[in-house]
Amino acid sequence: SSGINAEWPLRLGSSFTCKLSHFFVRSHISPFSPSQNSSTSKFLTYRKFDEVDVASFRSDLIDSGISDCSNFLNIDHAVGLFDTTLSNLIDTHCPVIRRNVKVKEPGAIWFDQDLRDMRARRRALERL
Repeated sequence: SSGINAEWPLRLGSSFTCKLSHFFVRSHISPFSPSQNSSTSKFLTYRKFDEVDVASFRSDLIDSGISDCSNFLNIDHAVGLFDTTLSNLIDTHCPVIRRNVKVKEPGAIWFDQDLRDMRARRRALERL
């Protein structure tokens, strides 16, 4: 008997015990899968400006009162009021969308663009 107390071939993630030179060795095999660990997640933030209702935005901008210069104490106050008002209107009409996306890590370093081009050419020739 070989001394291996597990099914052969070993199932990934299984434990086994074997007898080597009068000593018992117990081990647990947990496989590393590059395909599972080759991507990381990242948060993207964006706005969909093309979906803004321009008429509603324009109406809210007019109603905000930033076009009335008598409300401004000085130029710093005017710029601050303008910035705050526009930021609030943009947040209302075009909120920030935050999405979690997976970003693939580069695979094998040796697999460069030249090899990708050659593989694509080979596959194109195979289809002929």
